[in-house]
Amino acid sequence: MAFTAGDHIVRTTFLIVAAGIGPLLCTGCEKTKDIEFVTPDPIVPWSDLDLPEATDLDDSRILLTQGRTTGLFPAALAVARVRVEDDESSASALVMNTEPEAELLPWNSLLDDQRLVSGVFPIKPIALQGEPVTVPHVLRVAEAMHAPLCLIYSTADLSENESEVRGAIYATQGRQPLAVIHARAYIDDLEAAIAELPEPAPWNPEYFHAAKDSRYHDPAGMAIYKFETQVRAAVIALRKNDTPHQNLPTEGWIPEKTADALLWPPQSGRP
Repeated sequence: MAFTAGDHIVRTTFLIVAAGIGPLLCTGCEKTKDIEFVTPDPIVPWSDLDLPEATDLDDSRILLTQGRTTGLFPAALAVARVRVEDDESSASALVMNTEPEAELLPWNSLLDDQRLVSGVFPIKPIALQGEPVTVPHVLRVAEAMHAPLCLIYSTADLSENESEVRGAIYATQGRQPLAVIHARAYIDDLEAAIAELPEPAPWNPEYFHAAKDSRYHDPAGMAIYKFETQVRAAVIALRKNDTPHQNLPTEGWIPEKTADALLWPPQSGRP
């Protein structure tokens, strides 16, 4: 039997309604989920990230630093997510795509065990104050926010089964890239991955945990997880290759006298 476009609309509507009320009406119903068609996202060219277009990475990272660095750490890391501008009349090829409220906790938690990383925070789009979204402008904003390091990256859904994330870590003061990172995720059988989720029952906490963690069934979530893992590894590698800056007294400075010991509570009559 051939199906018409109208039959597909009716079938899709029925599946959506059934998915919403199914758990309320029965406990043994089979899980069903329609696979939505995904329009491929335009990929941000490496050249828009001020990197050679011939950059050849696939699920990996490379460090661009030559030899050891000095004074790069301790450091805060600013994060900016960008995407290709849909409006061809725009003067800038890129626009900010950062969602600070949603990204602050995941990014800040990524390196919270690294003593020489003082913090990780996303840059709000309003911080650019209407300037074109370019790597130099983003790095200038990150430097003004006292972040010696800045991650600029983009995400792209290539199909319903495949996603990728690409980006680079820069030194904001020298405006130089320090590491280039790429992650790709592909699920061969998306329906099978969704079918492997635990039963959607209110008393089954495993279902809600797996459904919330998109690494299990969403190429975009898997790509982001792999990218974050590579970012963490790159920052740790940069830290290990750096001689941290130390705040020492000015050379030749000699204190006038020895500081008195602190006494509490203060003794009466003591000058």
